[in-house]
Amino acid sequence: GGENIFLKGVAHRFRAELLRMQSGPARKVADAIGESVQWLEQSGSQAELSKSRLLMARHYLALGQEEKAKELVLIARDALASLNEALVPDDLRALVKDRPAGETLLKEILKLGQEVVTIRDNKDLVHHIISTVNRIAGAERGAIFLYQENSGAPGLVLRASKNLTVDQIEHPDFASSMKMIEEVARAGKGRILGMSSKRTSDSAGVIRSRICVPMILHDKTVGVLYHDNRLLSSAFKESDLELLSYFAALAAFALDNARAYDEVNRLNIKLSEENLYYKEQHLQNLHFEDIVGESPAIKRVLAQVNQVTGTDATVMIIGETGVGKELVARATHRHSPRCDKPFIRVHCSALPETLIPSELFGHEKGAFTGATRQRIGRFELADGGTLFLDEIGDLSLEIQVRLLRVLQTREFERVGGSETLKSDFRLIVATNRDLEKEVKAGRFRTDLYYRLAVFPIYVPPLRERRDDIPLLAYYFLGIYAKKMGKNLTKIPNSEMDKLLTYHWPGNVRELENVIERGTILSNGPFFRVPELGAELPEASPEVHAVTLIENERKHILWALEKTGWKVRGKGGAAELLGLPASTLAFRMKKAGIERPKKLADR
Repeated sequence: GGENIFLKGVAHRFRAELLRMQSGPARKVADAIGESVQWLEQSGSQAELSKSRLLMARHYLALGQEEKAKELVLIARDALASLNEALVPDDLRALVKDRPAGETLLKEILKLGQEVVTIRDNKDLVHHIISTVNRIAGAERGAIFLYQENSGAPGLVLRASKNLTVDQIEHPDFASSMKMIEEVARAGKGRILGMSSKRTSDSAGVIRSRICVPMILHDKTVGVLYHDNRLLSSAFKESDLELLSYFAALAAFALDNARAYDEVNRLNIKLSEENLYYKEQHLQNLHFEDIVGESPAIKRVLAQVNQVTGTDATVMIIGETGVGKELVARATHRHSPRCDKPFIRVHCSALPETLIPSELFGHEKGAFTGATRQRIGRFELADGGTLFLDEIGDLSLEIQVRLLRVLQTREFERVGGSETLKSDFRLIVATNRDLEKEVKAGRFRTDLYYRLAVFPIYVPPLRERRDDIPLLAYYFLGIYAKKMGKNLTKIPNSEMDKLLTYHWPGNVRELENVIERGTILSNGPFFRVPELGAELPEASPEVHAVTLIENERKHILWALEKTGWKVRGKGGAAELLGLPASTLAFRMKKAGIERPKKLADR
């Protein structure tokens, strides 16, 4: 009724294969295959029926009944001709002598010749050659053995194989084949070996047919091409030696070509890496005038400078006081297309807040008390060149708004004027502050920060580039010894050790001051390091080191206490500190200083 005869046929074939693997009785194997053939004939599935017939052919071959096996392979081949003749295994195809001949063989050879020159992967190449020879020669298994190169113990090693594993090669059953392979390699001449068709119950792993030919390249044997068949005792003929010799020569040539391609590819990669290395070295060894150093840290800075010089991008230079941020800014300008135009510097923290608008934008005559003549501002002076705003983090929020407007439009008016001016300048800024923290604290505008931080360059402190200390020391020594007319050419190792171990809170600027002072104090040919840190007042043991901002805060509080918290006017803290009242108010806000509640009503 509801039987699926197709599945029954396939199931019986699987049962037969399982019995064969378990070395079951030959009669039971034959019965299972017969049942499979019977059900599949009824199902009409030619592909599965042919598989069962081919399995029966293998069974007949195992029993030494070659004619019966041949008959079944012919039936299966004819049935598969309209479907896919490649389903007939190579080793069984040899049984019916279905090898390409004449024009067909020539086509196979030409096809392989075209394919091997296009395959660049060595592994794919050798497998393709072995598979093709298996198909044409009717072999079951195949392998390429090559002589080891650059080895202390030269010998043949398995390079690639099809249906043949390393374990099988090392098995005693393969010993006679290995002996044949070695003899062919030594003699440089191909051989065929067969054996009697008589079979025994334990002969399943016995190799019945073997063929092996040398692979010769430039009159030198480089390896062998080996194929065998465990089913047929006469799978190969003498005429196959000439055919396989051609394929062996083709394989040797193709492998050599692939090796050459790999070597060329390797050399190209190496050359590319060397070019990149030399390019990086060139960038790192670029000399930007007064920037001295060969440490990885300073080379990264120079490489970044080189990257940005050809652009008009805004550069933000970040680093501690004294690291040489202005030198980096000047180097960026000098190597840019604007190098023949002005480099205008504005030290934002050195200007009183009331004077900053006048300095940046300029002013008209009579714009305010003391404005006795027109003044050209820094934006206007920098037209066509570079404007460098040092310590940008010290600008008040009011000035930040005005600066942002100029950056957006490149337009501005002089203080007290109505004419709109334009300036084409390249902006470089520098700061020793963490502007991201300043933004979060509300002391720096977010929109201005993102306009400025287009291309940040971090200049490391001297303690992070100690390798450069000897270079810098001799550089400054050369300058000041010449200036003072002294013959100082050597810094003794003991003196250099002092420079190397010092922590340099003032960075390169402090090192330059030390060398200048030491040049003044040193007599004779040897430089002596003066007392390090002598220019700074020594703190009492109980006093902890504080930052510049903390010192400023304490100083402002001292002035406010002394003046009774009077900020403006005569006798006020601003007058005592020598600052405009607006600047003091800004710095009080930045330092978080508020008038005590008990004085709030004054």
